[in-house]
Amino acid sequence: MEFKKIIKLTKDITLAKILKHCIPLKVTHNITYRCNLNCSFCLLKKRLNKPDSPEMDTSQIKRMMREFKQIGTKFWLFSGGEPLLREDLGELISYAKDKMDFHCGISTNGTLLAEKIKEDSSFKRLDLVQISLDGPEEIQNKLRGEGTYTKITSALDALRKLHIKTVITVLISKNNLDYFHSLIKLATQYNANIIFQVIDTQPAGVSELKEKFFPSRIAFKKAVQELIEEKKRNRFIINSLDYLKMIRDLWPDVPHKIKCYAGRFYCEVTPEGFVVSCCAKLDRIKDTCNGLDAGFHKAFFQLDDMSECRDCYYAGPQELNIIFKMFPLNIIALYKNYSRLRQLLK
Repeated sequence: MEFKKIIKLTKDITLAKILKHCIPLKVTHNITYRCNLNCSFCLLKKRLNKPDSPEMDTSQIKRMMREFKQIGTKFWLFSGGEPLLREDLGELISYAKDKMDFHCGISTNGTLLAEKIKEDSSFKRLDLVQISLDGPEEIQNKLRGEGTYTKITSALDALRKLHIKTVITVLISKNNLDYFHSLIKLATQYNANIIFQVIDTQPAGVSELKEKFFPSRIAFKKAVQELIEEKKRNRFIINSLDYLKMIRDLWPDVPHKIKCYAGRFYCEVTPEGFVVSCCAKLDRIKDTCNGLDAGFHKAFFQLDDMSECRDCYYAGPQELNIIFKMFPLNIIALYKNYSRLRQLLK
């Protein structure tokens, strides 16, 4: 079955590239903007400032899933905000798995997950969980709040026991450059993969973050070069060498050269139901279509062409772009990249 899925996915992407079609293979649903934390470097609140934003109800979200399924969606990621604040998340996970046959994941800060797994068996059915962790206990608690480290390691322990595929997402800042190796060791301990992500540079107001969190160019380049060397011998790091070399050489000031497939092979949906090309468009929903009003298939096919965008350095989209640009491939490369693709729902 796995091999058949690889062949089917390859066929869909290759044909879409040749015919210049759009297929929303992966949808990230930002199910809520609410969050139980107040992380010091979080840009979402600064950009959107919508903690009380309207949210689609359960039936509306199920309708959305059905519409995306009809036009080719295979991967579904619940994100936020903090998606575990939605009381119906367990029901929606079950619907994604049972009715839609989606490869289903969540992106979470991890602080509520251990308890949720105990309370609701639906969470045990997840194909993937992405958890944010930025350093050892002292660093993590400083950046994301007192007590968060212990709650996250409890979640990692629960996920390991359930054999749920887990990816630890590390946001690189000047606070954690010296702790990459200890984080990789921690990931290995919990049998989790790890991916390193740079701080966003696009929205207005990011200048204040630069002073607080951006490492010096020299220190950053040295740390990423060490990651590159470690990547060559460590299977737990799922960043591609292409991505690591790109951020080492170009971030944060120089446009990269990777073609963007946002809005063509993947997209995001806001809590209200607006369909946007990527996370960089979340604060520009007035220029996009509301799927609840127009239909989600129509909203997706009206998205802007992002192929010439070269400013985004988010790890998730760029890793997807790196994979998509390589199709078609030989069978061995296809298998390797399909395995990576399943872990890159960001």
